[in-house]
Amino acid sequence: MQNIPWKDFFSVTTPTGGDNPAHPYLMDSVQQAFLGHGTIVHYANGFWNGFEMFQFYFPLPYLAAGILGNIIHPSIAFKLMVLLPLLLLPWAFARLAKSVGASAWIQLFASLLTVPFLYTEAHVMWGGNIYSLAAGMIGNQWAFFFFIWSFSLAIESYRNRKLSKLLIFTSAATGLCHFYALLMLFAAGFSLFVIGVSQKFKAKLDIRDWYAFISMFLGIVLISWWLF
Repeated sequence: MQNIPWKDFFSVTTPTGGDNPAHPYLMDSVQQAFLGHGTIVHYANGFWNGFEMFQFYFPLPYLAAGILGNIIHPSIAFKLMVLLPLLLLPWAFARLAKSVGASAWIQLFASLLTVPFLYTEAHVMWGGNIYSLAAGMIGNQWAFFFFIWSFSLAIESYRNRKLSKLLIFTSAATGLCHFYALLMLFAAGFSLFVIGVSQKFKAKLDIRDWYAFISMFLGIVLISWWLF
């Protein structure tokens, strides 16, 4: 928090570095299409000499920031979109520790472990860290947050043997932010699915053992209008 230039953050400026200068156009374009015509995938003339915007990219962070930009200044809304996933990541890791039954101290420790992770320079492309975000990987940063949150909900769903409505929506949000985190989420979800299937070798197969995977699958169904 102390490294953030708050004076510049709340000024009418645009962050530079990587792809960031181009992202405000995506934000403005999708909010105009959504609020004006009720569409997300649309033809944008002001980018790359015109192409179908968000046909092959991930709209949720830009749409949310674009709508917020109608309430506060768009440049501040954009910077909030950039900063919030970093600030929310410690909570997500603490939530993940809680889902496996860790104590409050372990949850606190898990959240503190995000600090060295955020400052790692090993992975700039889709790294989920500050350097990745500074390079313009905004959608991936949001997807990484939703992935950790979704995985914690999946563990709780599996342990409680209940469908999770919240997991359905966070899984959908992961997919609408970036495919990379969605692949990781499905790998994690498939592991729970395999554990559920393995139960039939120990006792009678119960559909409730699959509820976590089913919840995540329903999240994908929820965004199938965009994927397909």
